[in-house]
Amino acid sequence: MKEKEIWVIESQGAARVAEPVTVSVPLVRGELPPGGGVRLLDAQGRNCPVQWEPVMRWPDGSVKWLLCDFSASAPPLGRALYTLHTSPDPSPLPVGIEVGSGRESWRVDTGAGCFLVDTRRLLPFAAYLRPGELGVAAGEGLQLTLADGTRHGALVESLTLERRGGLRTTLRLQGRFQAPARALFNCRLHFYAGRSVVSVELTLRNPSAAHHPGGLWDLGDPASLVFRELSWGFPVPK
Repeated sequence: MKEKEIWVIESQGAARVAEPVTVSVPLVRGELPPGGGVRLLDAQGRNCPVQWEPVMRWPDGSVKWLLCDFSASAPPLGRALYTLHTSPDPSPLPVGIEVGSGRESWRVDTGAGCFLVDTRRLLPFAAYLRPGELGVAAGEGLQLTLADGTRHGALVESLTLERRGGLRTTLRLQGRFQAPARALFNCRLHFYAGRSVVSVELTLRNPSAAHHPGGLWDLGDPASLVFRELSWGFPVPK
């Protein structure tokens, strides 16, 4: 495989040290055959831990799109270069994230902190524990306020370990609001080894198909859902 350049650009004027990065890299057919591996090097040629996973393949089985996770550093308003190479001996990844499932909560330990994820309600977290101290439990969680002013909490119906890796681990939570039945949600929590930072992806979904009579997409379709607010409270320790 021809080396692939990955540029990390800092645009906010703050120094970035070992920040988690997720990027999808396109490959030409045959560049990374089945069973092949990759290495990631920084601008000084040093080997960097990288978590990688094929997400799409060419008809011959070679990788078409490669999902990569790594930690990047960049100066304020500067940029840093990383290069991806094929290698028969890919870099080993540390086992940096521990996950334990339970009936009432799942426990995710990144090394920098331990997160308790409620299996019943969609909270930011049931609790967050840092080494040597107990964090504050979450508040009311995700709330949907309808047009009539009534508020409804989010109920988790399934919690799965979608991706487990040495650098990034993802939990997927799916469920519904207490009312109405047409309001569903899909949430992904991304945890990073050695970090107390968590990325959250949230999708609100209406499974009822719209009618669009005459091909018109006007608001107010009978299958639509009108709501006033979707809110998620994140308590901050004092």
